[in-house]
Order: sequence, then C-alpha cells, then structure tokens
Amino acid sequence: MSVYKVHFCLIMLIVLVGLATCDDVYTCVGVRDMLQECEKYLSPAYKKIPPSGYCCEAVRGTDYECLNKYLGQMKKTISRDKLDDAIFVCNTPPRLHASKSETYKVHV
Repeated sequence: MSVYKVHFCLIMLIVLVGLATCDDVYTCVGVRDMLQECEKYLSPAYKKIPPSGYCCEAVRGTDYECLNKYLGQMKKTISRDKLDDAIFVCNTPPRLHASKSETYKVHV
C-alpha cells in the first residue's frame, strides 16, 4: 500500500511542477500582452501573416531572455519561426535571432 502512496505522490508532484512551469512564463515582462495581441500572428495554428502595429508594440515590450526559458514548452502557442519574423519585422531592439541551438542571441 505504501508503494502506491509513493507513486501517487510522485505523479502529483510531476503534475504540479508542470502546471507551475506553464504559469511561470507569465512572470516574464510583456508576455501576457504579446500573447493577447499577437495570437493570430504567432500561433502555429494560423497561416503566416505580418504582425499588426499593436502586436509589434507588444513584441517590443517583451523580455525575451525570460521568455526563451519557456519557449520549448509553448510550441502549441508560439511558433519560434513566427516569433523571429515578428521580432525582425517590428524592428525590435536589440535584434534577437534564434541560433541553431534554439537560444536567442543578442545582436547589437
């Protein structure tokens, strides 16, 4: 019986850590606004279209160093390619581009 309790506790711990990690992305500056304003521009579910002025404003106000920690878990929400395009199109300073290792490098 105690083996089942241990397994149950471990499963619950994994679930709670997963939920906490998803919510942690919202601690990054600007992410909530970017997700709200840029949903149809950044989502993999929509075809690629240029971002609106409101989306660009939100993109410019986002902390990408922080967001980058969570992008791997947000593949269904944010397309990395579309995010790179939005960063470029919106002239977001400093310019951030994904490298082959999928981490963002700052180019000044």
